Amino acid sequence: VGPTSSDLAARARRRSRASWIAVVAMLVLVVPVLALGTARLFRTSQTAETQAREQLLESAREAMQSHAWDAPRGANVRDITADALSRYPDDKRFRALRSEAAERIVADALGRKYAGSPADALRLARLATELDPSLSTARKLADELAAADTVTPGPPPSTASAADKPPPAEPRPYRPNPPAVR
Repeated sequence: VGPTSSDLAARARRRSRASWIAVVAMLVLVVPVLALGTARLFRTSQTAETQAREQLLESAREAMQSHAWDAPRGANVRDITADALSRYPDDKRFRALRSEAAERIVADALGRKYAGSPADALRLARLATELDPSLSTARKLADELAAADTVTPGPPPSTASAADKPPPAEPRPYRPNPPAVR
């Protein structure tokens, strides 16, 4: 006598149940392996991203130490931090570095101003303002130097014609002071 329909139905149910158990067991084993693999890939990617970020930060610090504020192109504080902020706009370390650099640039600008190089001082003050627009010292110095740059020292231009001017005074001959009598 062969298997009855109820026996065949029971076998089919057991096979179906065994198939589901196999699928669940595979998922239990495969999903964590895939998750670990994905996490490892993400961690590697994140590590590379972190390394690139740290390298940019270190390059900017080195440029600041050497006072490479805006030259040479691409290897200066302004360019490096601008590139970094375009890639990592939420990283506050680059903004803090720009603020610190701006303060140092203002100190350099003041030194140039008092050394008699107002044009260099103005360029540096404007650069400091570009790096940190909230730095009021840089803005005030830039405004002061720009105002002084527009005023040229010397006598005001004359509006009188040559006929209205008095003749030049005759030069006096040099006479040394006589020695003091005691």
